[in-house]
Amino acid sequence: MTFTLTEWNPGQELQFSVQCPIPSGNLTFVIIDPLGFVEYSEVKVISAEDTPFTFLIPSNSITGTYIAKLYWNNRTDAGVQIQEYQIIIPTVPPVPINIPLLVLIISLIIIGITAFSGTSYFVIRNYRRKILEKKQNTFNKCIDILNLDYIMVTDKNSGLNVYTQNFSAKKVDATLISGFLQAIHSFGIEMMKVEDRSQTIKLEYKDSIILMSEFVNLRLILLMQESPTRNFLFSLEDLAYDVYKNYGERIDSFNGDVNPFVGIKELLKQHLNVSFISPLKIAKIEKLSKIRISQSQRLLINNVVNRIKTGNLDPFFIRDIISGKECNPKDIENILDLMDKKIFHLF
Repeated sequence: MTFTLTEWNPGQELQFSVQCPIPSGNLTFVIIDPLGFVEYSEVKVISAEDTPFTFLIPSNSITGTYIAKLYWNNRTDAGVQIQEYQIIIPTVPPVPINIPLLVLIISLIIIGITAFSGTSYFVIRNYRRKILEKKQNTFNKCIDILNLDYIMVTDKNSGLNVYTQNFSAKKVDATLISGFLQAIHSFGIEMMKVEDRSQTIKLEYKDSIILMSEFVNLRLILLMQESPTRNFLFSLEDLAYDVYKNYGERIDSFNGDVNPFVGIKELLKQHLNVSFISPLKIAKIEKLSKIRISQSQRLLINNVVNRIKTGNLDPFFIRDIISGKECNPKDIENILDLMDKKIFHLF
């Protein structure tokens, strides 16, 4: 996937064709806008040597950097290609200089007032839209990650776990669950589709939702309290691809030693922001006196200190200090800031 141009205008048609190494499988074309949301997704089954794609850039597109992703996969192999491109809003052409001076001045004043009014309206509207989208995105990410209790990465062929991580006080028998899923995998279970391209399946187990996503030779298994949002499922697919890219060969030669797979923890932080629900500790009191913190942040710190004293919550989880497991954007902002300042740090 190579675009002849890297800068496009709204209303133009983006066209390209794809030649795959093997003339079989699926091609998934995804466009992500500058705000990080999926703007367009299309899946095609490869039926010829060249597979064409076209995309008409909407007239209301915003200026910025867009990301085009092209996934290819069949039963045994997979690949992805990524390219960035810019959307540029055309500027208004200059006013001809042969207009009489008085008419030119009046016209410029009228154009200026009109342009300022229109621009101000669109700037304010876009600003409000971005603020609302950011808050909604933060809220959805918070809800998704607070619902995550456990994650494991398994060898799809053997069902053996190569990596596990717990994010709650629940005790989980990872071997039992992975073996159970391996046994029932051939049975029909509910499909969770994301724009017809997700390979993630869902089932209910006791008081948990189990998500299972496969990619070539590995299987991601997540235990959640509730079903996640669509953007979380997109993140899960990207995570599966990166795990395969970095550890696929090691999974093929897995001999029971899980030490080579500890780096998967960093991929979880990158794609799912699991640092937000990992076990945390609080810095020593001497350090707190040296760092400038807000009143609302101090209330959060006092809440943690009191819970540690009364409930022996050391380490503690973010879900322990969010009342009713609600994601208040201001609380989330304060918690992330305290983590940046190392007042709350990973256990």
